[in-house]
Amino acid sequence: MVRHIFIDGRKHPDDVTPSYNGHSIGHWEGDTLIVDTIGLNGKMWLDRVGHPDSEQMHIIERIHRVDDKTLQVDFTFDDPKSYVKPWTALMRFRLRPDWDIIEDVCEDNFAFESFEK
Repeated sequence: MVRHIFIDGRKHPDDVTPSYNGHSIGHWEGDTLIVDTIGLNGKMWLDRVGHPDSEQMHIIERIHRVDDKTLQVDFTFDDPKSYVKPWTALMRFRLRPDWDIIEDVCEDNFAFESFEK
């Protein structure tokens, strides 16, 4: 699954077609990339714990380097259908120049249902 983050100054379309990754636009504020995402289809969880989202989810990400080997993403989640108020979280990623990234494939269950019959 590929996620596009448009950083060319465009706005979200008025009629976003809901999707798993939603519609993301970004802009720079100093050395921080601000990513604004709407248009999620509400068919996924936010994490492995199972925090839900709905088609009303609005996510703001602030992506910046903490130091030369650490990237931090600060999230703000706002989904009035799933939560009583917006909430925040963060993730940190450590630079691993000697690691290889392997392909990760996720598929919907309905793709396998047709083969079970």
